[in-house]
This record gives sequence, C-alpha cells and structure tokens, in this order.
Amino acid sequence: RAALTYDEHSGFQKEAAKTLCGLLSERFSDLKGHAALSSAASRPAEFKARPKAVQAAPQALDVGSGTGSVVSFLKTLFPEARLFGCDISAEMASIAKRKCPCARFTAGDFERLPYRDSSFDIVVSSLAYQWSEELAASFAEALRVLKTGGLFAFSTLGPETLRELRLSLKDSSGGRPLKPYEFHGEGKILNTLDSAGFANVELIRTTEKKTYRDLFELLRALKKAGAQGGTASFLSGLGAAPLLKKASVIYAERFPSKEALGITATYDLLYAFSVKC
Repeated sequence: RAALTYDEHSGFQKEAAKTLCGLLSERFSDLKGHAALSSAASRPAEFKARPKAVQAAPQALDVGSGTGSVVSFLKTLFPEARLFGCDISAEMASIAKRKCPCARFTAGDFERLPYRDSSFDIVVSSLAYQWSEELAASFAEALRVLKTGGLFAFSTLGPETLRELRLSLKDSSGGRPLKPYEFHGEGKILNTLDSAGFANVELIRTTEKKTYRDLFELLRALKKAGAQGGTASFLSGLGAAPLLKKASVIYAERFPSKEALGITATYDLLYAFSVKC
C-alpha cells in the first residue's frame, strides 16, 4: 500500500541508504580506488570486515530493495556490477525496476531468498532486517547466497528508535502493554551473525534526531513509508482516537524539539559488516 507514496516520505530511509553505501565504498576503496560516497557515520581506523579482491563486474544483491535507492548508489560505486534487488512487495519491486532499468528486481522474502547458493559477491540491505521475525533465518539466507569471501553489509534500526513514541503511547494508555516498534539490539545482531557463520563482524552505531510538527505528522510519515511496525492493529481500533489525542499532548510536553516548533523522534541506526569465510 505504501509503494506509491514511499519515495515522497522516505527521506530518512534514503539518508541511511547513502550512509550505508558510503561505508561500503570505504571498505572497497583500497581494492578498486573508488572515492567514498559521503558518509555521516564514524570511520574506524581499521576495517574488520574486508571483502576479498573484488571482480571487475561483481554480482550484488540488495535485500529489501524498496524503490531502488541502494541499487542506485551501488551503480555509482560499481558501474560494471550486475545488480539485483529483492523486496517482499511486488509493487515496490515494479517501481524500482522502472527507476533502475540497470538492475533485475523480483518479489521475495528475506527469510527465503529466491536465488541459488553462492550467487553474489556482495549482499546489501538498508533498513529491512528490523522487520524480520526470524532474524536467524534471514541472516542464514544472506550467508547462503553469498560467495566465499563475499561481504554482507546492512543497516537496521536499534532499540532506541522511536522511544519517545513508545513512551507517549504507554503513558496515554495507562501503562497498557502496547509494543510498537521494538527492534533488535547490538547483542542480538552480533550473536545471530556469529551463529549464522559470518566472520570479522563489525558494527557501527549512530543516533539521529528528526523533527515533526506533531505526533500525527510522525505517524503519517511512517505509514506513507510503509513503516507502521506494530502500531497498525491498535491504531485502527475504536479507542484509537482518544488514545492518540492524549498521546499527542504527552509527546509534545515531554519531547519538544529544540526550537519548540514540534516534536523530536530518535532513530537508532546500526550499520553491520561481515564476511563469509
């Protein structure tokens, strides 16, 4: 449902995709001499996750490709690459195909990727794995489709993401156990990558603050980008309107923006890199 509105409301997602590809570029720069894309994340002095010497035309897969932002950056990074994209939404994949005719897109689940074993030199994913209910299965699939020595690079949302929203909804509901937007932490991600069989795991964590006019603008932006998380069920109920009005007041009082012109929302970003040995 969000495919047609995604590009207009996915500024944050596109920023994360650009940062991820910038960090990916840095890890390949000494192998191919590429100039790194602009990166907002901190740069470690030494990279643990160093891929094997890359081919002139590597085969790369973007998992959870949406409308093609990561594929566009990958085309800049590897002009000769054979690019593929996979998204659970057939409509997203269709839009991405029109925007990025250089790549092959298909609909598919990251817990059951529609590709053969050892098909790709690089597997990339930006802000998709936070939606995985079976993270071990998702990472095992990424490992399966990677060639030996291939690099797995992804961004995901950490547990502090939208903490203000969770607290405001909890307080407005009288402490009722609402659990929207609960995401995996660093420990879970590191342990799952290790259990899947990845090596030289490297994790970078950053925090970003975004400003919205009010709670309703934040919820609309999330909905239009297809990122409702666990909120859809109770926000559509008969008691949703009073709860949201109360939550909106609590949010504005507790988490105003610095300029006092709206509210602040936290995005906890995790960038992970690892190698298939």
